[in-house]
Amino acid sequence: MRTTLLAALLLSATTMLPFAAHATTPATAVALNPACEHSGGAVDESGFITLGGIRQWVTVEGKDCGNPVVLMVHGGPGNPNTLFAHTVYGSWSSEFTVVQWDQRGSGKTWGANPDTREQPLSLELLANDGIEVARYI
Repeated sequence: MRTTLLAALLLSATTMLPFAAHATTPATAVALNPACEHSGGAVDESGFITLGGIRQWVTVEGKDCGNPVVLMVHGGPGNPNTLFAHTVYGSWSSEFTVVQWDQRGSGKTWGANPDTREQPLSLELLANDGIEVARYI
């Protein structure tokens, strides 16, 4: 069975983080893409999911849903790499399912949540969002 390396790292890190016990509610459940119900199906999707109580932009691209998942954490907040990621990482989609995530305070997530722009960001908030997106994928 193939595993999601980054998701496993994020989830295993929760035992080391003092604030992990206070993680927010898991991401809003959505139906599994029919292409991903079985290995062999390609996926190419983008949209908002609810993470940490706000809408956050996620794209998923891969030639085979059975491939390992790579969650790109661009190091935000600020300028996401989603705009040029396909050019840089597009070839990865043949071996991996590549997930791009516009973190809180960046890209389309920033644009969709004007009421959060004045709220301070914290490591705890960003880590909890990361744990939620890892669980979602």
